[in-house]
Amino acid sequence: MKLESTPPAFTSTSQARGATPSGRPCSSTAWRRTMGFSLIELLACIATIAILAAILVPVLAQMRNRADTTGCAANLRQIGMGAAMYANDHQGTLPGPLRILQKATYNASDAGHLGHYLYLYWALPTPRGGRQWAPALYCPGYRRLDSDPDNVDVTPYRLATTGTLPNNRNGTPFGYTGNAGTATTYPYRLSAMNWEEHSKIPAVMDYDHTVDGVKTLSHGTFRNVLYFDWHVEQVEP
Repeated sequence: MKLESTPPAFTSTSQARGATPSGRPCSSTAWRRTMGFSLIELLACIATIAILAAILVPVLAQMRNRADTTGCAANLRQIGMGAAMYANDHQGTLPGPLRILQKATYNASDAGHLGHYLYLYWALPTPRGGRQWAPALYCPGYRRLDSDPDNVDVTPYRLATTGTLPNNRNGTPFGYTGNAGTATTYPYRLSAMNWEEHSKIPAVMDYDHTVDGVKTLSHGTFRNVLYFDWHVEQVEP
């Protein structure tokens, strides 16, 4: 009986040297085209990326500014809620007397800043020793512009001093104290404010950031302002 054997598979010399299955040689130029980019294709990719970046960068910057603005407004609402709860616990009297520029930190001895009075209402720890951060008193826009965001003496917010107080006095209803800690005026009771409606009287606003001696608004073209009915508005300076 005659056995038939199947010849073993083999690779031709032409295929081993880079020939196509049809037996035609594969040129080095064609091989490079199938394995990489040409210069024109690379330049087209770079141009496309540059166009997308030019479109996306301003959009991302606007989104970041909008997020900062929203975070600042939320901070001011927390300040308003804290001040309202403090007044409710102190026979209607606002926290104070306070300094005009408000630090983003608080401690046990410096009574000129909102954090000293409101930390309990923000569920923050009791001050011990050095200064502690009060997140509600740190405007995100101010922090982004600050070259030293970890400086405990930053003042992202300020008390509003516009408007006429009772007895025709100009100032702030939170009272006023100087750097020495001596009160010049004392805080008012909300019920004793016999002037304009609370919704029209500003209480606290974000403070301008100073860069190289030039003051810059933390939110570009407007300020966030908290009023004494505890709502927040965007106001152009």
